[in-house]
Amino acid sequence: MESYKNIIKATSLFGGVHGLNSALDLVRSKIAAELLGPAGTGLNTIYNETRELLHSTSNLGLDLSGIRNISRRYEEWRKSKEVAERELYKELLLDEIALLRSWIFLLASIGTLLCMVLAEPLSYFTFQDLDHILGFVLLSPAVGLSTIVCGEMIVLKATRRIKLVASITLAFVILAILVTLPFYYFFGINGVLPALVMLCLSEALLVISFSFRRFKPRVFFKTEKLKAGFPILKLGIAFALAGMLTHGTQLAIRAFFNHEGGLILVGLYGAGYSIFMKLCNIAFASVDSDYFPRLSGIFNNLEERRATVYRQIRVTVPISLLIAAITIPLLPYLLPLLNTEEYMPAVRMAQFAIASIVFRAIYLPFSYLTLAAGTSRIFLFLEFLSNVIIVACIYTCYQFWQLDGVGIGLLLAQIIDTVISFFVAKFKFNI
Repeated sequence: MESYKNIIKATSLFGGVHGLNSALDLVRSKIAAELLGPAGTGLNTIYNETRELLHSTSNLGLDLSGIRNISRRYEEWRKSKEVAERELYKELLLDEIALLRSWIFLLASIGTLLCMVLAEPLSYFTFQDLDHILGFVLLSPAVGLSTIVCGEMIVLKATRRIKLVASITLAFVILAILVTLPFYYFFGINGVLPALVMLCLSEALLVISFSFRRFKPRVFFKTEKLKAGFPILKLGIAFALAGMLTHGTQLAIRAFFNHEGGLILVGLYGAGYSIFMKLCNIAFASVDSDYFPRLSGIFNNLEERRATVYRQIRVTVPISLLIAAITIPLLPYLLPLLNTEEYMPAVRMAQFAIASIVFRAIYLPFSYLTLAAGTSRIFLFLEFLSNVIIVACIYTCYQFWQLDGVGIGLLLAQIIDTVISFFVAKFKFNI
């Protein structure tokens, strides 16, 4: 019973924070839509998705693979009783954090350079011209800063600083309002890129100020020290490839819509998809911040593993049902209210996408098993298969029902993914 209370407490905390975040972000999106229009929001989604793609590529999945070791060291330290044993495990925990930070700093630098080097092909791939090369060069600092933010948030999540993580998450949205809207107001569509870079810088400074206070900054760059991170990197490469697939798929979908209907179609898709993802963040807020670290810490115990997965599903399914039941009928009123009347064509697409949240409530707890187990090949194969299914479903359904078909495709893809994850959990992990 205590375990359910902890899950509900974490879900309520992060769900409430993400709910408030979403409300604030929707206000920001409403103002941004008024200031930028569909073309401006379409440009923002392309730059933002490119940043996410390069960030997830260059960090080599260390943000996910690193959480396993830190979380397990934290559990060992937390459960130790003797003073000498606690001191030993505390030092091992600090060493794992220092190792993660060392590699994160190196990979953030690589990500920044990668964006600069790939500016020309990125401009051609996303816009079918070379007029945006400078834009991608100027975007490069945001890639490195995103990697640093992600690394420090992982340190806080793995060491169960749940309330602090929730507070920082809320602060990020407030920063987004304070930083981006002045750029949009004064510079319009030309303010999209500098707003994104300044936001990433502000987020990095914020999270570092809290994280370094709790775990003093310590990095090392000697080869023999860095070699200790090779096992983490080996697993992390699979996560990085998965991130490339996910963000590359979203970037490819946006590029496809840009080719089919221009930035306006990209903006419509982005508006509908954004609402869907915000609702997912509310429903599954605790999965990444609480469930995954807990699952990683106890994964080797089969009974605890089973119980952890079961409890998470029993909590997330009713929440997702409630969210879907409330938002789907209200969406024709909410979407134009949160954006403008120009975004009405995205309503049915978003409604179908939101229906998939119910299936996602079952899929996510199962899908995190491969992450906690460190089975990189299975994880990578399933991610590849999932992205192929998403592209195939969206492309096929778009041909029949245009923008409405995109939502149908997202729903169909989620159903298929849920069925696959169920069989993997049953036959591979005894769930």
